[in-house]
Amino acid sequence: MAEDPSKVIRQFSLIHAMLASRIGLTIDEILGTVDGYRDTFDPYSDNAVAAVTKSFERDKKDIRDLGIVIQTRSPADASNDNHGVRYLIDPSTYVLPADVTFSRADIALLQVAARAWQHGSMNKEALRALNKLRSLGIEPDSTLSGVRPRISGWNDAVNEFGEILSQDGVATFDYLKPGDVAPTTRHVAPLALSEWNGLWYLLGWDLDRDAERTFLVSRVTTSPRAIPGARHEATAEDYAARLTSELEARAAQNVARVRTVPDSDADFRLSAKYGTADDRGEIHIPTADLDLLADELTEFSSDVEVIAPEELRHLVQLRCVRLAHAHGGGS
Repeated sequence: MAEDPSKVIRQFSLIHAMLASRIGLTIDEILGTVDGYRDTFDPYSDNAVAAVTKSFERDKKDIRDLGIVIQTRSPADASNDNHGVRYLIDPSTYVLPADVTFSRADIALLQVAARAWQHGSMNKEALRALNKLRSLGIEPDSTLSGVRPRISGWNDAVNEFGEILSQDGVATFDYLKPGDVAPTTRHVAPLALSEWNGLWYLLGWDLDRDAERTFLVSRVTTSPRAIPGARHEATAEDYAARLTSELEARAAQNVARVRTVPDSDADFRLSAKYGTADDRGEIHIPTADLDLLADELTEFSSDVEVIAPEELRHLVQLRCVRLAHAHGGGS
């Protein structure tokens, strides 16, 4: 028999709450804030408290049966009724063992599953529970956006590329390169699909150019389609690891230096994202794509100044000029 959807959602919310709390949650805090419990929890009704407490105990057992370690902490002066006990999940125990690996097909399937859950951890019920915890003086761990895999910048192209990759197929799609005025049609055999620094990248064998190429998925302008009957047998290699390594190496070799107007939006946002300024007032930004960084910096207009490299400075100036012309201004 299939699982009760409300039970699955309740247990999912419970896991999220215990992961998000650094010091753990008491039974009263869980029953009063976590979606699935708070709906029926009535502290003034013994019967209601007993029923929802039994539900919590069953959920704890189910979660532990899944291999998730629930820790408990009891203060020195805790009473015998366990109401002072705090429950939590240590994030370090909620990771895969180092020796677990996945094939290309496994990764594609996991990406599809992740997409189905991508909104679950931050739906309105989960957000309401976290806000309730804050109102009680319990600050959740802000680094936890949820228990789902991190899949920032998801779009339909990621799903399509994942499916084609799992079948060793060949994809056709339109792609707009930086500086081009119109997209071009590409025919590419996907080799790896990876998220890096919040963006999705595709490493593939470009059949028209007979060479490997790396594509930023957000620049794909049409839905990728599998070419019927086309197959590409790639050599055995960890293409995803190589793609990530190449992006990291490129970023390490391309470190931009910018200055911001003190206390401006650019100052706050860039410092939070890339680190505080050095003694010269410069923020150092490693980037694998100067065009992407130019797009980001252009949003801040005159609140940011590019010191280096000169190519990035030129790209930002070019974008500012285009924006000025588009709005009837001069250069």
